[in-house]
Amino acid sequence: MDADGGGIGLPQMSEREMFDRLLSEDSERGDSEPPIAAGIGEQMLHMDLRPLPRSMRA
Repeated sequence: MDADGGGIGLPQMSEREMFDRLLSEDSERGDSEPPIAAGIGEQMLHMDLRPLPRSMRA
């Protein structure tokens, strides 16, 4: 860490700002499910397991 406490150049924010950012809606993320997640759901169906609804996973 350097003298001004800036560390290695990572963005600095308060805990509240961090949680606000993590829990906010991501406008860049589309509504479609990523291919890997869709593949996991298909595999669960193949194994006769009931996948959780997408609304509960996201």
